Amino acid sequence: MPLTNEQYESIKAVLDERRNRAELSALERRREVSEKLPELGKLLDDISKRGADSVKRYIAGDERARVDFSSFLSTASQRKASLLFEGGFPGDYLETKYTCEKCGDTGFLPNGEKCSCFKQLEYDLVFSQDRQRRLFSVHNFETFDLSVFSDEGVDEKTGQTPRQNAKKALETAKRFLSSSEGKKNLLIYGTTGTGKTFLSHCIAKEALDKGLNVIYLTAPEFMDIASDSEFKHIDGPFRGVMETSLLIIDDLGTELINSFVVSAVYRIVNERLLSERRTVISTNLFPSNIAECYNERVFSRMVGNYQFIKMTGPDLRVQ
Repeated sequence: MPLTNEQYESIKAVLDERRNRAELSALERRREVSEKLPELGKLLDDISKRGADSVKRYIAGDERARVDFSSFLSTASQRKASLLFEGGFPGDYLETKYTCEKCGDTGFLPNGEKCSCFKQLEYDLVFSQDRQRRLFSVHNFETFDLSVFSDEGVDEKTGQTPRQNAKKALETAKRFLSSSEGKKNLLIYGTTGTGKTFLSHCIAKEALDKGLNVIYLTAPEFMDIASDSEFKHIDGPFRGVMETSLLIIDDLGTELINSFVVSAVYRIVNERLLSERRTVISTNLFPSNIAECYNERVFSRMVGNYQFIKMTGPDLRVQ
């Protein structure tokens, strides 16, 4: 997506802060280890000195410089691992632990392309995802509490109690991102307050933890973006919605439905299917209502390519 200079600098500042924090933490761990294990501290200093000398030799034309240093480093690395183990430290204790290991918190891959972490910062900035991120920290698979769902009353269509149904929905959601088989899109539906939004938050958190790009929007927010693209020719955000690894649209059906909205829903569903990008939609509408509100074309694309998850039971918000 095209960014203003201010937006770009804002993202760069976040990445710089992450990288500096990671490198400072690694330096502090090195100092700690050097104090507790003087022999290892001496070895680390020797590695640094030999590395600098090797660079000078190579620049001066000594072709054996890299070979000699590589041989030394192999032996030194084994000794370093042994000393760490003997001192009770993990083998990777001295490594710099970047937030994004793919790019080392630079935002760019070795081939010059934007890293997924840079793209996610774009999405977080352009789509104002701060509130959602805070929710994801408390709404996730670890905090999904099956006990809040009633274990009484059997749904006619599922043949299960709300708790049994929620357990099945949770298992389906957990498999959604880890499996390459089956349908790669979800429609989570049910009446108000049955846990649809919480479950979609869980999926978003899991996707982010896996390094996928995620955009989470309410249906009205998505329609505003689609409208800006169509009528104001502001295409960047809509292109981001099309390209993100995982798009989650919450509360489909709460927007004012008209011919433009129907067209926008069909476009996002159809084009993301064609590009094989995952989409999760939650809605209070039941499948038959979707066909009525958004026409048969939208519904037929969902039926053929979405796995349907029904959430049942009383409104959890008023219990």
